[in-house]
Amino acid sequence: MVLIGPHRLKHGDLMDGIDDLMDRPANVFYCDPPWGQGALKHFQTINSQQNMVPSKNTDLYSFMKAMFEIAVKHTNGPVFVEYGIRWEHEVIRMGRESGLYHISTISVKYGSKHLPLHLHIFSKTQIILSHEHTSSVIGTHGLDTVRAAIAPYCTKSGIILDPACGFGNTAQVAIEFGMVFRGNEINMKRLERTAAILRAHEDTISQRTL
Repeated sequence: MVLIGPHRLKHGDLMDGIDDLMDRPANVFYCDPPWGQGALKHFQTINSQQNMVPSKNTDLYSFMKAMFEIAVKHTNGPVFVEYGIRWEHEVIRMGRESGLYHISTISVKYGSKHLPLHLHIFSKTQIILSHEHTSSVIGTHGLDTVRAAIAPYCTKSGIILDPACGFGNTAQVAIEFGMVFRGNEINMKRLERTAAILRAHEDTISQRTL
């Protein structure tokens, strides 16, 4: 566990759970997990090599099931999942099987070529997205997608949870909205990028108070 100011990071496989990361429920869940079986296998192989542990052969269904179970257990607010468009029906089905309502799927962009991507929105309860909110998210890219998606649900010192936090986009947005970040990541180098974002912010705060 890494503690950076009020934020917490964990290096681990979400298949092993994140109970030790959470001290209270998250207000927002946002995740961009590995897309498809090949990407999942790639990240688990890297983790095995970096940490000298046996490689897991987790199937995609079990992984996504575990991710959604984390969302249900540790989140009181909306659940956002970025995923490739070819898996649209599988993601919606698995979210519903976990007990979540599928609220909407919005088309956004990713990568340097701004390729199409889906942002799926789920919730434990039926919620209605305003036209203004949906319009603000459609067609966005990268950090702008995260910002626009979670903006209506941000509360000062509320928690954003990302169990596959990658390079730290959700951590960056948590900082911008004055929220607290809880992140888990299987790839140590990516986790270090997220930690660097949080440390830079905390250092800035410390300098301001001197």
